[in-house]
Amino acid sequence: MTYKRVAVMAIAFALLVAGSASAQWRGLGRVTGVVVDETGAPVVGATIRADLLGVGGTVVQTNEKGEWVVSGIAKGEWVITIAKDGLALQKQTVTVREMAAPPLVKTTMKKQ
Repeated sequence: MTYKRVAVMAIAFALLVAGSASAQWRGLGRVTGVVVDETGAPVVGATIRADLLGVGGTVVQTNEKGEWVVSGIAKGEWVITIAKDGLALQKQTVTVREMAAPPLVKTTMKKQ
């Protein structure tokens, strides 16, 4: 094998390992939720961060009904962090299973 061929194979392997490490949180699971304020009104535009402990995650926002969905995630313990300006930060841990009914995270946010 030539030096050039070995170098190309080493680079390809490094990219493969890096790509798989960054996508370890991907899978067939799903989690859904709804965010309301203390009056029961939907919290529109809240930022939802879903993190698989030690691996990474993704970010979505609530819609006009305060609803949100994170899909295509791996099974495991996920930390759900919900933030909205003027409201107290909320964190919850949920267990996600692949190919199963998604857990519903109901959150009431209080003023800071």
